[in-house]
Amino acid sequence: MGDGMHQCTGDKRQRFLSALTAHWPEGVIFGTACVLAVVWFGPGAVLLVLPFGLLGVLLVADRRRMRRGKAVAEAGELDALRGAIEDTYENTLRTDEKFACILARMNAHDAMPEPADQAAADRARAVCLERIARVLRHEDLRFDLSQGRFAVLLSPGTGLDRAAVLSIAKRLQTALTDTGPQGRADPRMSVSLGICTDDAATGRSGRAMIAALEDAVAQAARDGPSAIRFHGEDFPT
Repeated sequence: MGDGMHQCTGDKRQRFLSALTAHWPEGVIFGTACVLAVVWFGPGAVLLVLPFGLLGVLLVADRRRMRRGKAVAEAGELDALRGAIEDTYENTLRTDEKFACILARMNAHDAMPEPADQAAADRARAVCLERIARVLRHEDLRFDLSQGRFAVLLSPGTGLDRAAVLSIAKRLQTALTDTGPQGRADPRMSVSLGICTDDAATGRSGRAMIAALEDAVAQAARDGPSAIRFHGEDFPT
């Protein structure tokens, strides 16, 4: 029993230390506010500072949780893309079907919201995903990889040759630069596209195809505004 009580006390102490470590910035803010209130206005001022101090602590903690949640969501989308690619490789192992993946990178100057405006950035991403969905077939998959990057995994098919993939890519590019019902492109916005077909990656894995996509879209961005580059090809399309 003594060992069990000792273990329980140790677990509680560990949880307390973990919580203290995780929230020390909020604690510092709250403590500083209380000390300054006592120094400036006397001990009674703590009662006035307490509600505002607690509110500040909650706001800081909530912002930190949002940042952690965003990082987890971004990592989850990349993992989901990697897993979907590997599943598609496995499903097409004994068939003649081909598939491809497209990585779009938004190259905005002042057309996109500032990163600090989280609500506007979320709305912009939602608009981009909706425009991507209008271009894709029902069975194609889309992924928000953050920082203005969107991936599309084209479902396998026997007729999905280079020309078909390029046609989809161009429609995708047009949809992402469309700024209104008239279909006019915003001159401040360009979209670089990197494309990797199932047989172009150096290995039949999600990791290899994603690396190939990153290389292709980086090459496309260097080629010029709204360039399209297939992985493994020496010249832009």
